[in-house]
Amino acid sequence: MRIQVDARQLHEERRYTEQQAKKIVVSCKRRLRETSLATERSIKQHGEMFSMPRDTGRAAASWGHWAPGLLRADAKGASPGDAVWEEKDNGLTIVQGSNVPYIEDLNAGHSEQQSAGFLDRAEEHAMRLLDKYIDEIMGEF
Repeated sequence: MRIQVDARQLHEERRYTEQQAKKIVVSCKRRLRETSLATERSIKQHGEMFSMPRDTGRAAASWGHWAPGLLRADAKGASPGDAVWEEKDNGLTIVQGSNVPYIEDLNAGHSEQQSAGFLDRAEEHAMRLLDKYIDEIMGEF
């Protein structure tokens, strides 16, 4: 008696699965970057739902990518070192923020221009949007 196992179909299935996994990762990276940039834009642009309160403009300019164009002339001490934008895990993690020391105070509600927790709400909104996108991506494959 003999038993023969043909693994060709298994190899083909593995190859197909690997191709699909690469496409999923590319789609996830694209949506993550899109969501991160939209969140940054919403925080920086005055009048948006999650916009940074403005006095000198230093906090808004410092959020995410450095944006000296958002600074007013009286924003003394502002520098590119204020900004936090880091892409890690081969593009699957993006960290954005600010090194300006009073950002946490602004988020705590120490400005009449924006309610407490506006940055927390921006993060929650981005995570819900990203979850929706990931569900869409997984539905495609």
